[in-house]
Amino acid sequence: MGMRRARMRTRAPRGPRSIEEELLAKGSLFEFLARRLGDVATEEVVGGIFSEERGRGSTPPEHLVALLLLRYFEGVSYEVASDRARYDLRWKAVLGVPASQLGPVVSDTTLNDFEKALRERGRFEKLVGRTVALAKEAGLLGDEVEAAQDSSPVVGRGAVQDTYNLLGTSIRKLVRAIAKEQHEPARAVAHRHGVEDLFVRSTKATAEIDWSDREAKRRFLQRLVETAKRLVEQVDPREPWGVAQTVVEAVAIIRKVLAQDIEVATDGRVSLRQGVAEDRLISVHDPEMRRGHKTQSEAFEGHKFHITIEVEHGFVLATEVTGANVHDSEPSARMAERAEEASGSVLTKVIGDCAYGTEKNRVEHANVGRLLVAKIPKAAHGALLGKEHFEIDLKHKTVTCPAGVCTSTSEVVRARNAEPHKERLAAEERSRLFVFPPGRVCELSPARRMRLAQADVEDRRGRAARGPLHRRSSLRQDRTLSGRPQKAPRGRAPDRAHGVARRPICSLLRPGEGPRPGGPHRRRDQSHTARRHPRSAHLVDRIAAAFTRPSRSLGPRVTCEAASCPKSRAATPARA
Repeated sequence: MGMRRARMRTRAPRGPRSIEEELLAKGSLFEFLARRLGDVATEEVVGGIFSEERGRGSTPPEHLVALLLLRYFEGVSYEVASDRARYDLRWKAVLGVPASQLGPVVSDTTLNDFEKALRERGRFEKLVGRTVALAKEAGLLGDEVEAAQDSSPVVGRGAVQDTYNLLGTSIRKLVRAIAKEQHEPARAVAHRHGVEDLFVRSTKATAEIDWSDREAKRRFLQRLVETAKRLVEQVDPREPWGVAQTVVEAVAIIRKVLAQDIEVATDGRVSLRQGVAEDRLISVHDPEMRRGHKTQSEAFEGHKFHITIEVEHGFVLATEVTGANVHDSEPSARMAERAEEASGSVLTKVIGDCAYGTEKNRVEHANVGRLLVAKIPKAAHGALLGKEHFEIDLKHKTVTCPAGVCTSTSEVVRARNAEPHKERLAAEERSRLFVFPPGRVCELSPARRMRLAQADVEDRRGRAARGPLHRRSSLRQDRTLSGRPQKAPRGRAPDRAHGVARRPICSLLRPGEGPRPGGPHRRRDQSHTARRHPRSAHLVDRIAAAFTRPSRSLGPRVTCEAASCPKSRAATPARA
């Protein structure tokens, strides 16, 4: 009988402080872990991961936690971390090893497996909770705190494929899942279902068709679709293997690919769907990957890493990893609630950049009495007049254009943030469209046009904000003043606070994990990122980032929102 895999079963005893610990820099992560590692990697974090009865004694689990934190803190690979744990003086001091002795032998596979075990058991959240609890015990977090939020793109680890390869890869994934549950070779199962020719690495590369022939491509697509549907129909949910998690996930991927990319005509002929489906799956290997845009010109495939940080000391309170197509403001309120639960404090203010200044996000924070400070996005209106050029009276429901023409003619329309195909709209999903009488053209004098142009320049510089906004304008009264200019708040406190969120994210952007001058989607970076699971890597990153010192950063300035409206027919969407 073969020997079972070694399990880590014992915790390391902590004796008096060594000379090596005394030599570590005060206030550094190394010095903190050397003193308080037992308080961070508690039994709640590492208990039960490995058996205490089977296998030989090996590296204590809290030492592996320390190695993971130091690995992400210094941005090195598993192999380099194993090497430093054995020879680096600071790393050995954290583990309690004297300088005259070699450190423990820890393989890169052990670190990878331990990280996977922490992720599967949800221990990363507990690990972050311990760091926040220690900060609370030290009096660094009061009853009321201010937080800053930001997000960063994360390149996915899966290969991005087109529809042909998505279908072929999902078919192979389902065949392998069935073979595993039925304890048969995957090739045998593929032969039994008649898909052995598709059981190759690339579906398109081995297809013996003329790719310049449209009809040949359509016939090949027809065969892939029919094969995928036949395999799904043969999965019997009454059998134990038919309800296994791997089989269910593979079936769900096939169904999603068919629904998002395939159109079936009345005669049964299939074709590729025109356009891009909402929340489109782009990778079978990493089904949670999505295509998103950090800017209008730069797209990336992967995820978004969202972070909430306490402003004064820079403690990471909450994070979340979403698909790349999720808007930055979507998890803002959720993270704020989790930050309050983790810290036991009340978040009185949340600071973010322009992406967090949406009306929906402001309403969600305002509903719980939380102030959101974020730049109001300025809409591009080109040669048209912006909404800040009109005087909007929400009380009497009138709008006056720059030429002095006043109108009260309006109608309630669907707002841009309303859910599509929804019939009954909530109050925040309705807008009021004001229409000026026909034939009244807003002819402005050259001097008036010059004054409006100067006002636009001031708005772009953040020096003035004009015009009421919408029915939720009370949420922005601290940043806008109806009818006359209002100077931006003195000082740069919001800017520095937002820099607290940017600094840890920038410190986490190791090669291949974020935007670079060539864009976040550079191909050479994917080989590095593919070895890292986004949900575990950044959860460990944020713990190490909690000990980085915040720096000053040029943050956003508050300006007024501008919505486009024509000169002769001012469509001013003030919220109803």
